[in-house]
Amino acid sequence: MEEMRLPWTKKKSRAEEIDDLMRMLQPGTGLGVAIERHLQDLPSKYVILLITGFKEYAHLPLQLIQYFARKKMDGIYVTTNKSAVDLIDALNKNGLDDARIFIIDTITRKSGYVETEKRNVRYIDSPEELTELSTQIEECIEAMPSGPHFFVFDSISTMLVYNAERTVEKFTHGLSGKLRSKQFQAIFTMAGETRGEIVNILAQFCDKILELNEPTASAKG
Repeated sequence: MEEMRLPWTKKKSRAEEIDDLMRMLQPGTGLGVAIERHLQDLPSKYVILLITGFKEYAHLPLQLIQYFARKKMDGIYVTTNKSAVDLIDALNKNGLDDARIFIIDTITRKSGYVETEKRNVRYIDSPEELTELSTQIEECIEAMPSGPHFFVFDSISTMLVYNAERTVEKFTHGLSGKLRSKQFQAIFTMAGETRGEIVNILAQFCDKILELNEPTASAKG
């Protein structure tokens, strides 16, 4: 997919640089700093479970994509909460080129939101359609250009609303193995208080569990 090779950002004017400074003062910046601190020393490929509180979770998608944008990485973003249209709008408002990402949207059709016709966006009818979701993820993996890649799954919490824990466990196990074999830097996210049993199960498939809060963060290995 040639457009995925475009640079993340264009050369910025003075006004745009001032806008960037103002964004550094916006809510979520502390979370972005925590993400940078905890992810920068990880190996070139990994699968982690990232857990935040509800307050921080609203800022998580943008902060994660900004982190990988700074590393100039192409990626795949699976969203079960925010529509692709809203996600793209947030990226563009922050000076990021959404063409560098495959977005797999599982919530728009179920909720009746507006769809986009952008080629890098794929739609699944519902978070319950795990077979179709797996197929779309695999197709996006195979279509990725050469180079380092990232993968974000947003979120396990929502998947547990629509699917049984055992189903989510099997899905996550299979997907994490494929991502690891393809050299991805992969992040599965959860929001709110940790659910002990499911977290313990998912920990078996992950290299690390991170619990992040703004403005400070603590890590659990």
